[in-house]
Amino acid sequence: MSQEEGDNSVKRIIRITESQLDGLIKRAILTEIRTSDKTIQEDAVLLRTMTEKSVIHFGQHKGQTIEEILRLGKKAYLRYLYYNVEGISFTEDILRKIGIVTDAYDDRISKPGKDPEYGKEVEEHMFKHAGIITKNRVKSRAKAKGVASKIKDAKQFSRGNLAWKNQGH
Repeated sequence: MSQEEGDNSVKRIIRITESQLDGLIKRAILTEIRTSDKTIQEDAVLLRTMTEKSVIHFGQHKGQTIEEILRLGKKAYLRYLYYNVEGISFTEDILRKIGIVTDAYDDRISKPGKDPEYGKEVEEHMFKHAGIITKNRVKSRAKAKGVASKIKDAKQFSRGNLAWKNQGH
């Protein structure tokens, strides 16, 4: 190809949805597996970089988008996913929102991969440097859980006692 042909080339942009991309990747992997003697673990490493519109398809927030989880204030849950799930990463703006990347530090790990121990260190560091209000909330929630577990005893919820209360006594 000559220099003139290179200057006259047209760049094309192809836009596809995340689900279409997943389908293309899966088809490519299956095609490669059929033509190769290797297994899927040897053949491909899958990494999903999630945006605010991406949906979580597992765990306690199954079916929710990253944006919804952020609105619920579950930054710690997203940090947990980042450090404990090998094939999931987040875009730069989400990493900033959940506190993994700031102007002062960068606590990213290499992906695909996981590092639960480092994730625990980051959480402890964040808790240590959190404000007094955050620490008090965590302590009061823990105290409330402890009180709730003490209230539940076998006598209070026995079949006879519940029937007695249900009949207006």
